[in-house]
Amino acid sequence: MSWPFPVSSILPISSKKRETPHQWNLVRKISTNHHVSTPATINETMNPIRRTLLISLITLALMAGSLGTLTGCSSAESTDLNVIVRELNGQHSSLNQLRGNPSVVTFWATSCPGCIEEIPHLIKLHETFSDRGVTVMGIAMHYDNPVHVRNLVQRRELPYRIVIDESGAAAKSFGNVRLTPTTFVLDAQGRVQYRQIGTFDEKRVTELLNRLSS
Repeated sequence: MSWPFPVSSILPISSKKRETPHQWNLVRKISTNHHVSTPATINETMNPIRRTLLISLITLALMAGSLGTLTGCSSAESTDLNVIVRELNGQHSSLNQLRGNPSVVTFWATSCPGCIEEIPHLIKLHETFSDRGVTVMGIAMHYDNPVHVRNLVQRRELPYRIVIDESGAAAKSFGNVRLTPTTFVLDAQGRVQYRQIGTFDEKRVTELLNRLSS
């Protein structure tokens, strides 16, 4: 999970007490499978109050991930798909192409461990539902290096569609996405039927796509 601000911005410049490896291991355990910006070394200085604040922020973010789901047509949110994204070949296209069939849209980054771990699950969804018209799309965040994105796609031989949100407009249209991975399931009208910050529930998404594509 990536942060909308660098974690280092809440760290003190100097302190008499330095963080121990054990204490940083605690922070790393809390942030497992999420893209969190951390100091370069575990010896970064941090007083107890700011350390507690950092751990609290990470914990709240993970709680948001576990609660950040939306299902059910009655409460579905409309999404503005009149957004231009960049294809890997350099051309541009509109997300309006997603209308007409259900789709899975995940915002990701090449530097996000949780995003990389989700790749096999996204491939499975693509292989299972592509014949039923479902589009699986990975939208690389605006700060990601396009060269890194293309290299990863080629190295992993990703079969599903990858585009780059070079202006940040796509993330904004989906509710100001700032954390990765963040995954959405849209119905054929482009309405959000499922949203998850952090690792998505493959079983739940599969069941939803079965209903939407039947």
